[in-house]
Amino acid sequence: MKILQKMCFVLLLGTLSSVYGGSCGVDGDVDDCRVRAEQGDARAQFNLGLSYYDGLGVRQNYKEAVRWFRKSAEQGIVRSQYNLGRMYATGQGVIQDYVMAHMYWSIAAVSGDEWSIENKGRAENIMTDSQLEESQKLAREWMRKQKREEVGHKSGSAGGIFDGGWYENGQKKSEEYYIDGGRLQIAWYENGQKIQERTIKSGELDGLYSTWHENGQDSSRLFFKNGKAEGLKTAWYENGQKHYELNYKNGVQEGLYTIWDKEGNVTYIYKCHLNRCSKKRWWDW
Repeated sequence: MKILQKMCFVLLLGTLSSVYGGSCGVDGDVDDCRVRAEQGDARAQFNLGLSYYDGLGVRQNYKEAVRWFRKSAEQGIVRSQYNLGRMYATGQGVIQDYVMAHMYWSIAAVSGDEWSIENKGRAENIMTDSQLEESQKLAREWMRKQKREEVGHKSGSAGGIFDGGWYENGQKKSEEYYIDGGRLQIAWYENGQKIQERTIKSGELDGLYSTWHENGQDSSRLFFKNGKAEGLKTAWYENGQKHYELNYKNGVQEGLYTIWDKEGNVTYIYKCHLNRCSKKRWWDW
C-alpha cells in the first residue's frame, strides 16, 4: 500500500510552468535574463530557473534550476516555491527529501496555490509524524525569516516583492512592491486588466489611489495624504461616461457632489459640508 501511495503522489505532481510574461528566458534571451536575475529581479530568477530546468537556451542543469528557483522563492514567487517542492519530491537537482518538499508546498499553500495544497496533502499521507513536525518547523522558520527581511525592506530602500497568487488561467492576482518609505500595491482582474493601484505609507493610504473597470476603463481616482482623502474624486461608468465628482478636504466631504447618468445627463447635485450633503435635483438650485 505504501508503494501505491508513493506512485499516486508522483503522478499528481504536475508540470513546471511559467506564469510570467516578458522576453526573459522565454524567447531565448537568456543572457538578458541572467543579468536581470543577478540584479535581483524575482521574475528573471524564476524564468532563468525554468530555462535551466527545461534546457531552453542553456544546457539542462537541475542544480542551477534549484538555485535560481530558491532565490526567486525567497522573494515571494509562489510558483518557484511550488517548483522547489516538486524538485525535492522527485530528487531533481537535490537529494530526494519529502520533508523539504512538504515545507515548500506548505509555504506556497499559504498564498492559496492549489497545486501546492493538493501535493501537500498527498505528501502527508506518506510521511511520518516526525517528518511532518520537522517540515512544519522548517516552514515556520522560513516564513519568520522572510517576515524579518520584509520588515527590513519597509524601513529601508526600494526593493522586494510580495506575490498575491494567481488565477487559474495563470494571471497574477496582486503584487506588492516595497518602495522608499512605503509599499506600492497593485491588483488585477482575471483578464489581466488592473483593478487598483495604491501606495501605503506608515499604514495609511498616501498618494494617488486609482481603480479600473474590468474592460480597462478608468473607474475612480482620488488623492490621499497621510490616510486622508484630499481634493477631487472622480468616478466613471464602464462606458467611459463620468459617474460622479465630489470634493474632499482633509478627509471630509466639502463642496459640490455631482452625479451623472450613463448618458451624460446631470441627475443630482449635492452640497456637502463636514460629510453632510443636502439632496437636491440640479434644477432646484
